[in-house]
Amino acid sequence: RKAVLVHCGGGKGRAGTGLACFLVKWGLVFDDALLADDTRAAVIPQWTQPQHSGVEVITHLRFVRPGSIETAEQEQFIKDYSNHLWSSVRRNDENDDDDDDAAVEQKQ
Repeated sequence: RKAVLVHCGGGKGRAGTGLACFLVKWGLVFDDALLADDTRAAVIPQWTQPQHSGVEVITHLRFVRPGSIETAEQEQFIKDYSNHLWSSVRRNDENDDDDDDAAVEQKQ
């Protein structure tokens, strides 16, 4: 197992913001369940959508590291990033629905 350290001057504001954005997209996924049984090599998941909302991640980080995400601007950045990721998913879902409709029309 390898660890990653994310840090800034105080280790809460900028580092917390960067880590929060990572957790929004990837979640807490790098555990034993993601290790291949035969090679014990890490398997990186290919998520099609974010794993958490900005609010969920901010709440979690503030629970495990009180004082994380120090400013309203940092909090808003995380929420905006989460909204951006989720809006990309919704656009892709809408495009997939359009493709499905077109395929049905072609068959008829």
